[in-house]
Amino acid sequence: MRYFKKIFCVILCFAILFPIGLSFSGCSADSDEAYILSIKKSDIESNDNTDVYIIQYSDGTSSTFTVSNGKDGEDGASGKDGKDGAISIEEVYDKYNEYLESNGEEPISYSEFLKLYLKADIDYSVVINSTLNTSLKLYSEFIETKTVTNSWGIATGTTTSRAIYGGSGVIYKIEQDYTYILTNYHVVYSEYSNSDNKISYKIGGYMYGSEGSAKYKMSGNQYVTDNYGNQYDYEEGYIEFEYVGGSLEYDIAILKTETTNITSKNQNAKAIEFADGYNVGEMCFAIGNSEGYGLSATQGIVSVDSEYIEITIGGKDIYYRLLRMDTAIYHGNSGGGLFNKNGKLIGITNAGNNNDQNINYSIPVNIVKSVTENLMSNYDGTNPSKVKKIKLGIKTGVID
Repeated sequence: MRYFKKIFCVILCFAILFPIGLSFSGCSADSDEAYILSIKKSDIESNDNTDVYIIQYSDGTSSTFTVSNGKDGEDGASGKDGKDGAISIEEVYDKYNEYLESNGEEPISYSEFLKLYLKADIDYSVVINSTLNTSLKLYSEFIETKTVTNSWGIATGTTTSRAIYGGSGVIYKIEQDYTYILTNYHVVYSEYSNSDNKISYKIGGYMYGSEGSAKYKMSGNQYVTDNYGNQYDYEEGYIEFEYVGGSLEYDIAILKTETTNITSKNQNAKAIEFADGYNVGEMCFAIGNSEGYGLSATQGIVSVDSEYIEITIGGKDIYYRLLRMDTAIYHGNSGGGLFNKNGKLIGITNAGNNNDQNINYSIPVNIVKSVTENLMSNYDGTNPSKVKKIKLGIKTGVID
């Protein structure tokens, strides 16, 4: 394991040992309280810009509410995004609490609503499959020099070798010339790297749909080696990336490649959309290169909205403010996206508990967004950028 979390949390990045092996539904409530049986669009005539929906409850009662539709295409004046009216789960939740209050009952939390009262089966496969087109699996190569110690822990020399590590990423922005990728800083960084900035000298990966892998370079039945060990070949579909900038303090890094490299591999490739925020109890799913087997999705809920975790990266102990979820993630998920039910990004996965698979972490969307914007604004197109902070201070002096 490259990096480790002090006490119990580990960074989810893995060193590949070659050759690579190929290698809700709602819950019923045991309660006498009414729950939702159905939500249907009514036959009540409405004007061109509204539709009426009926919520039918298990006690035989019902309630209605009106949804305003958009008009004139995108960004319509009468409805969000100018699309036909559609009910969000948040609207149903608010309406349900209104129903409880009208019957003299206390409102319930969003998570209680999802777990106990929502009976409808929800299929997220369309959203997840769409979000896969924002995701990548990544490889980072390093030439590393490490200290060799004897059985007493005494340094006896050094050894230099080539190493390769895996992770994940998401598409941040697609521009005419370049496409920009978000990942974790620790995916492209090694404290043992011989480079001046400790960043990988070769970063690359694969879009969803063309997921190859790194292989030993072979000549006949013989491995082709250089002075540092084995050199690697990459299968068809490989895209090489350039390091744009990053922050160890926030564990965020940005990469770029020519946009044609992306679109030629996946014509459906698209950039992520940032969520406005997230709530404890809401469904979330992670996409990443789990254990190096390729991009896959796992599902859970947001467990804690903000928690400080101490992690050691590159010999430095750093406190990170992270979102905790019970969504399963594994080695290789580092740098991948954590998404809500609408496919919007709520975090970048970066750490987990080796002893409890239900305790995992992501960098929250507000931090991801602000750090990314900071790095991009300080990028001159040539030299790697760093996060710049505003320093406030007081100057003192003597007035004669």
